[in-house]
Amino acid sequence: MSVRDNALIVAAWIGACLASGWLVIFTGMLLSQ
Repeated sequence: MSVRDNALIVAAWIGACLASGWLVIFTGMLLSQ
């Protein structure tokens, strides 16, 4: 595993966490209307 591979994995994890967080917030806003 090279440093670049590790960086890509970390970036993918961060992206997935942000996407899931925004999805929860967006769904909550829709349900609260």
